Amino acid sequence: WSVSMCLPFYLVWLCKNMCCGLIYAQNAGNIRVGFSIFIADIRGLDFSKKMDFHPSQIPIAKVFDVNDEKKATQAAEEMVKMKFEDRKDGFKVLMPKEKKLAKRIGYTVITTVNVGLRSTKQNRSIRYWTYHEDDAHYAIVLVSSNVLEKLGL
Repeated sequence: WSVSMCLPFYLVWLCKNMCCGLIYAQNAGNIRVGFSIFIADIRGLDFSKKMDFHPSQIPIAKVFDVNDEKKATQAAEEMVKMKFEDRKDGFKVLMPKEKKLAKRIGYTVITTVNVGLRSTKQNRSIRYWTYHEDDAHYAIVLVSSNVLEKLGL
């Protein structure tokens, strides 16, 4: 047999800089086959770091108002055709504030953009943020990481 999955099972903070946990491994039959204890040194990791900007501050080339998964696919394909590289802006996708539908639309957009960038051999270093746009919409802002560097964000 071979181990197919390792999952964190239990995590405890020992002090400010250390944590320990218990991981169990499962084989393909979903049967627990072993436990392992770990201790991790987390010094140098800054968990309090926050964004210095809001995604709505990024310049936007085009806004896509998407109400279903078919439009999400079309919007993502259009973004790939317009290219993320060599731009000074990003793209925004507006989604209805139905949580289940918005999750499906967001997943469809991100996945389709990644697949499209890979198939056209474009740089896949894309950053994206999801946030509350207004009372009726969630929004996803997608931008190339190079654009963020150029903007100083």
